[in-house]
Amino acid sequence: MRTTRRCSGDADGRAPRGGLLGAWKPVAMRDALTAGVRNVGAVSLGALSALHVLWATGSAWPAADRQTLASAIGGFSRVPGPGPCLTVAAALGVAAAAVAGLPEPYTRAGRAASAVTASVLAARGFAGMAGLMPHARRSASFAVLDRRVYSPVALTLACAAAVSTVASEEPF
Repeated sequence: MRTTRRCSGDADGRAPRGGLLGAWKPVAMRDALTAGVRNVGAVSLGALSALHVLWATGSAWPAADRQTLASAIGGFSRVPGPGPCLTVAAALGVAAAAVAGLPEPYTRAGRAASAVTASVLAARGFAGMAGLMPHARRSASFAVLDRRVYSPVALTLACAAAVSTVASEEPF
């Protein structure tokens, strides 16, 4: 008689006591959830970095033209030049690496980098939600996008960076 081995079962194929869910370990679930949050945060920050590189090359995506983009991203009369766009792209790239835990997630420097990332993103998110962004006064489209999109995204990414910061069991 052929026996089918079940996930996390005993050698004889029986499920562990408590059924299949009894095999789940809280630490393993926490580690998987932490890794997922880190990955989503790092990929999102990396995508935002790539978007800023795209803008540095002269693209207007996702807007129809550069004038519309300038108004939407900061209430500017024109899109910032390659220098500022590449500076923001570099900062977002470093933030993505910090949230991903690169190069070493459990070092003091790695945890400090993700803590700084969380702090900056949280400050940006709260400032936008409170209407404290100076660009909001210049452009109605930026003000709406800031409250509905940019600030909530910044706060969500701040949470991902905070998870990355506290993911280690080692003291800070």
